[in-house]
Amino acid sequence: MQILQIYENASGKEVLLKAVATAIPAYNMSCFLLPKRVLNQMTKAMRKFWWSSAKDKQGIPWKVAHNSISTAENLHKRKMVADSTCQLCGEHQETTNHLIFQCRVNGSWTSPTNNAGIGWTLFNTDGRIILEGKAAIEPVNSPLDAEAEALRMAVVQMRKLGYHIVTFYGDSSEIYDTLSNSHQASPSSIKGNHCPTYMKDIVNLAKESNYCFGFQKVKRTCNGVADKLAKEGRITNSGYVVRWKNNV
Repeated sequence: MQILQIYENASGKEVLLKAVATAIPAYNMSCFLLPKRVLNQMTKAMRKFWWSSAKDKQGIPWKVAHNSISTAENLHKRKMVADSTCQLCGEHQETTNHLIFQCRVNGSWTSPTNNAGIGWTLFNTDGRIILEGKAAIEPVNSPLDAEAEALRMAVVQMRKLGYHIVTFYGDSSEIYDTLSNSHQASPSSIKGNHCPTYMKDIVNLAKESNYCFGFQKVKRTCNGVADKLAKEGRITNSGYVVRWKNNV
């Protein structure tokens, strides 16, 4: 782990984790079922490396907690920019939580008897896709159920990969507007929608104190990549595929 000390900036840490740290155990994992304890230790080491402070500098958690990241919102308050709107999505204010990582999510559904599909894409602070996932899932009752399951699976994956600050975006008002207002409340407060079980699962996954997950609705036209992945997953009857993009 001494090589990890070479990279003290965020971009260096990100590249090293994805290009080296996650690749080292790939061969062993293809041959053997590693004990859960070993996997937990690997995840803990990568999280500690990513979230630790650089020498003589405040780390990401401190900056997030003190809202000291130079977001458009903060720059606007200091009268350094005229507009606080995010240049990536063009819809919401560029707050700290909005800026860190954005995950676009969508579901694909045709009927209650056919497999549905889910798709999601994770964007970094430069607006580039760094990670994406897709899968076919068992038949569900409605398009709303497919959307909710897509979101639940995306939240689960972000937790597994150690992303603690993510804003999830989708084009379903019923899901994202409800979660935006309720995800910090008790799961029992989620009422009045057609997929309460999925929604309560999502709230339970997002409410832990070491995660900062947000939920916002976007226009359908802004969710094209995730929609394409969801359709691909459904049409090809794909297993759950998660892959890093080469433009990281």
